[in-house]
Amino acid sequence: MSLSERKLEDIRESFEKEYFVIPYNSYITGTGVVSLKELKNSGQSFRLKKGESLDDLCLHVTLSKTLPSDLNLPDFYKTVRVFYEVIGETTKEGI
Repeated sequence: MSLSERKLEDIRESFEKEYFVIPYNSYITGTGVVSLKELKNSGQSFRLKKGESLDDLCLHVTLSKTLPSDLNLPDFYKTVRVFYEVIGETTKEGI
């Protein structure tokens, strides 16, 4: 399924409103819209789902650390596939 980049940005913003809250905001460091091809090229390992193409867009969510087993984030959000990557703590230079 291919959605426009504008529609994906709206879905990304909705995801942030829903999940950038306690307790998830202690783990989520950022979100973005990327193609499955970009994820694959960055080293993410996954299988295409039926009807997907490497040109399809998805949500990419970065985490500061792995979620505890009692917290869950969706693999699909509003029909869009979501990928998570633990990148560690981030810092803001100059602060």
